[in-house]
Amino acid sequence: MVIFGFISNKTIAGRHVYAVGGNRHAAELSGVQSKKVNFMVMMNMSILAALAGMIFVGRSTASGPFDGVGWELDAIAAVFIGGAAVTGGVGTVIGSIIGGLVMAVLNNGLQLLGIGADMTQIIKGLVLLVAVAFDVYNKTQGKPSITGLLTRNFGNRSKPDQPSEVRSPDSEQAISTKEVISKS
Repeated sequence: MVIFGFISNKTIAGRHVYAVGGNRHAAELSGVQSKKVNFMVMMNMSILAALAGMIFVGRSTASGPFDGVGWELDAIAAVFIGGAAVTGGVGTVIGSIIGGLVMAVLNNGLQLLGIGADMTQIIKGLVLLVAVAFDVYNKTQGKPSITGLLTRNFGNRSKPDQPSEVRSPDSEQAISTKEVISKS
């Protein structure tokens, strides 16, 4: 998780993945080799899926043809709850982890309440629909997602040498950055 968080936020390859996810054509015009990026992402996903499958088989005591059925809904819902956009190019590893924790708590709560498997899938589907609808609504309003708000400053701490105040050339009175933003 730490490695993928670092790669996605601090490396050129991570920025290329976000660029291709956000707008493939614009990324190509910027010099990003989108086919290479897509290949690398698909290869990475395949390796991680194989690793997850091996871990699952290693932990299970028996196997059947329906093992893992319904987990794809949990994974997709976790990513959308975590702040990924329907259109792509947005989202963080930390947001996906938070979304996964939310889905785990939801699964545990539904099991403790004794709700059946069919109703559990319906409730998780409704949670996914709410998360996607919330994302689409926020994008039309120009607002970030909830997880985006929570994780916005994680790892992006302001440096102490950056000024926190803006001075007007005509006046000696300092105006804080928050006041400038709120006035515009």
